[in-house]
Amino acid sequence: TILTASAQGTQTLFCYRAGLRIFLMYREWLTARKTSVPDRVGTIKISRFAALKSAYRTAPDLALTGLCAQLPNHDLHEDVEFILGEPLKLPKGRLPAMPLHKFITLDDPYARRLRIHLLDQSDLLSAYIERLASDTNRILLIDSGWAGTTQLMLEQSFPHYSIEGAYFGDIGRTKILEKTPERMHGLMFETGDFLYNPS
Repeated sequence: TILTASAQGTQTLFCYRAGLRIFLMYREWLTARKTSVPDRVGTIKISRFAALKSAYRTAPDLALTGLCAQLPNHDLHEDVEFILGEPLKLPKGRLPAMPLHKFITLDDPYARRLRIHLLDQSDLLSAYIERLASDTNRILLIDSGWAGTTQLMLEQSFPHYSIEGAYFGDIGRTKILEKTPERMHGLMFETGDFLYNPS
């Protein structure tokens, strides 16, 4: 898969964290075969959370819905602290209870900080992806899987790139506002659901 992608001019990116482990094993395997990593192969330092933030500039509703889904059972105050990555210092204690979608539109100092933070994150990731992609508009993501949230967010954030994912496995693709990742390939298995059997 990687050799074919490289020959076609596709940039292959192993996603941190599990993808980095896969990349290190892949490199060891290549070394044992006395060959080297093909052209156009690298790593991308990204998390599901960073990918969700990155979609804010181009698909704000999708980004906010995805962020809230990653923070179940949290109130607005905790959501904002987690997204900004710092504790909030308010004279009255906590942010009022309301949906994140509504709060971010307010003329409130923390709402403004949140908007600026998400726009900055979108711009930083855009520049990073552009640097990694170099002169191609085709990207192959490699990771463990399972649902393709990062791939979906990158597809929505950067529609001018053709993005595919090759994963160890594919289980029940993520769906946010009726959108799902497009070209996901589970190399070891693909299934619509996962039933845990403890025995």
